[in-house]
Amino acid sequence: MIALMAAEMHPRNYYAWGYLRWWIIKYPEVLENFGHCPITQSAMDLTPFGLPRLINTIIEWCLNHPSDVSGWAFLVWLIPGPDTSAGISLRLHGPFTTVARTILDRTNSLKLRNESVWVFLRTVMSSQDMPQDIRQAFIDVAKGVMESNTERAKSRSIARVALGWVEKY
Repeated sequence: MIALMAAEMHPRNYYAWGYLRWWIIKYPEVLENFGHCPITQSAMDLTPFGLPRLINTIIEWCLNHPSDVSGWAFLVWLIPGPDTSAGISLRLHGPFTTVARTILDRTNSLKLRNESVWVFLRTVMSSQDMPQDIRQAFIDVAKGVMESNTERAKSRSIARVALGWVEKY
């Protein structure tokens, strides 16, 4: 996928992600066929083609580039569905709440402390549709970072701001 290659070559490439947004809106059938190309196929990837495969691809890209806020912003746009307009509050549904849990679990296990990851997490955790158990897991992870003596001051600050955001919204 050309947008991912452009984002790879030029970090924080909002133009590449904007192009991908435009492409999905203009040609929604791309979601139906995503993953039918030898470049994106893997014997290990059993994800159905289409939107689930695209979401998994973007999640992996973001986790491999945790400081690239433009990739995380695209994922926030993608998970509620590409037809979501900017004026509507984030509404998660179906399997997409598991995206947030997956990112939270990987963030915790890999000890990712990049602000971009935490901005993504705080945004999806503040959704009115986020199940309470997932939101509570986020709160527990954030509090753990804030209270840890081994974390850097910047990491504790990022977690504190993210937690404050979720409590406010």
